[in-house]
This record gives sequence, structure tokens and C-alpha cells, in this order.
Amino acid sequence: MGLFFKSNKNYKGYTLIEGFPSADLISSITTKYLIENLKMDYLGHFEHDNTTPIVKIENGIPQHPIRAYVSHKHKLICIISDQIIQKEDLKSYCNIVLHWAKKSKMDRILSIGGIIDNNETILGVANNKKNLTYLEKYNIQKIKEGITAGIGAQFFILEKDYPIFLILVPFLQTKNYDAAAKAIGLLNKMYNLNIDNKPLLAESKKLSGIVNTQLKDMKEKEYAGHNII
Repeated sequence: MGLFFKSNKNYKGYTLIEGFPSADLISSITTKYLIENLKMDYLGHFEHDNTTPIVKIENGIPQHPIRAYVSHKHKLICIISDQIIQKEDLKSYCNIVLHWAKKSKMDRILSIGGIIDNNETILGVANNKKNLTYLEKYNIQKIKEGITAGIGAQFFILEKDYPIFLILVPFLQTKNYDAAAKAIGLLNKMYNLNIDNKPLLAESKKLSGIVNTQLKDMKEKEYAGHNII
């Protein structure tokens, strides 16, 4: 297990945004959009004993399933994964990422996810009171009480001092791209990115139309006497 990068330089002042897949896919959509729109440079990949032997092919070249990209201009590093990390592997993956971030002197680790809610307020969690002030600078409302699970929770269990943050964007079912657009809007403010999030909103509208059409078809079949399972 370990990291295989083109360079192991000091990344002081950089923010690491992890995009390991979550059930709502908001982290994956957001980090992929960042990488493409900021034209981030490939930095390297993560090796793990339990990596599933399935790879994505791009222009005839296989891509490692778990990769890191960097924008030196904006001092951002993104991790993106084409594979879901199994529950039993969360701790080892988080330890690898955490060790790299601290050793490379990155300023913080940021996780982005979704929370099912029709409220427009973006919520946040930090691993201690001191680090909460970073979220307050951007009017991210702290969660007073609740439960979180997955990658973000594992980071919180492993580290109490080094700055780690979880940002949760409200969304409704089938509105994952809407949530990713909100996340991009927030990251624009936090890191002066100026990324256009309208294509994400257009994709959300398109997917909602497809889902609504499918639901309408299902209802029509039910009324016609078809048995739908």
C-alpha cells in the first residue's frame, strides 16, 4: 500500500479535496468537475492491496482507479476514485491520505458530501472547535447534532488536531448535480475559482426530466393493468 507520485514536494498552503465515492455521488461529481474545469495536472495514484482489478480506459490508455490531480495556480489537490472503497478498507485508505497530507504540509483536508434536505443551507463539521472558525469564515453553518458515516467519519476518528472538514450540501432525490453545482459555487468563494456551474444545473434538469418521464410511464402501465415489480 502507498503513494506513487511524480513528485513529493512540499504543498504548504494547499487544500486537499477528497472525492472518494459516496452513496449520493456528490463528492465524485464535484471533484471530477473541478479537475476538468481547472485543467488540473496528474499528480500520481494510490496503491492498495484490495484495489479491484477494474480500470477506466481513456484514449487507449488505462487509468489507475484512484488518482490525484493538482492545480498549483489555485493550490488545490483533488483525489478521485473510480471505485467504491469498501468499509473494511476505509481506515487504511484514510491513513494513507492523512499521512501524505501531513507529511507534505498541506493546510487541510476537505470532504464534500450531501444531506437529504429541502433547506438551502450548506452545513459543515470540523474535527475541533478551533478548526470550526475556518467554516464560519464562509458562512457554513455547523451541524449542532447528528451522525455521519463513511470516509469523513473515518478521518474524524483518526485525527483530532490536523484540520479536517466535512461540507454537506442539501439536496433532494435525483438532484445530485444540483448539489454538486452548489458545492462548486461554495468552492468558488472559498478559493477564488470562478468556475461556471451552469452545466451541472443543466445536467440536473435533464436527469430530472428523464426520471419524471420514467415515473409517468410506470404509472401509465399500472393504469393499463401491467404488473410492475
